[in-house]
Amino acid sequence: MDKTRLKSIKSMMEIAIIAIGRERNAYNFYMEASEEAYDEESKELFITLANQEKQHLANMEKLLETTKSLYEEEKKKI
Repeated sequence: MDKTRLKSIKSMMEIAIIAIGRERNAYNFYMEASEEAYDEESKELFITLANQEKQHLANMEKLLETTKSLYEEEKKKI
C-alpha cells in the first residue's frame, strides 16, 4: 500500500465527517419544520424527509467507521 492510497482513504474520512454534520443539520431542519407545519400532510412530509436524513446519517457514520478501520489497517502496511 502506498502513501497515495492512504491519503485517499483519509480524504474519504474527512468527506464522511463533513457529510455527517450536514445530515444532522438537515435532520434537525426537517424536524423543526414538522413542528411548525400548519397541516398534517406537511408535517408528515417533513417527518418523512427527516427520517431519510436519519438514514443518510447512519450510512455516513458507517462509512466513517469503515474508512477509519481501513486507514488503520493500511497504515500498518507502510
